[in-house]
Amino acid sequence: MALLRHRVWHWRDDVPARVTVADLAAELGLGRGTGRNSPIQHTLERVLQFRFAGAGSVDSELQVYTQVPPVAPRRLHRLPRWAAGRHEHHLGEHLDALARATPGDGPPAHVRMAAPLDRLATNPTAKPMSLGR
Repeated sequence: MALLRHRVWHWRDDVPARVTVADLAAELGLGRGTGRNSPIQHTLERVLQFRFAGAGSVDSELQVYTQVPPVAPRRLHRLPRWAAGRHEHHLGEHLDALARATPGDGPPAHVRMAAPLDRLATNPTAKPMSLGR
């Protein structure tokens, strides 16, 4: 969560924000190490695992989403009651907005955001993402 909240500061300066993995790690208080078993690499892997970001067009690029998918039903029951309530509220607002969208608006945001991940999932020759130093 710290990484996702911290990205907002970078976006205020430049979109897309450009920052090295070592600098990002230092800014988050995770040291400057960027090796395979470093804290920043574990953080980035979790961000990808929970679909808060996707692989960019180059191996060393990470695309952090400004909207995120809903919590999976199998995980929803693990949330505290207040968090599950907020989730349902925000999901309802999002679905209402999708229902109000007009056909000329193009594909919904969730479809546009999922497309790069779908390409990676269905492309058997896709290389796993690695982050450069």
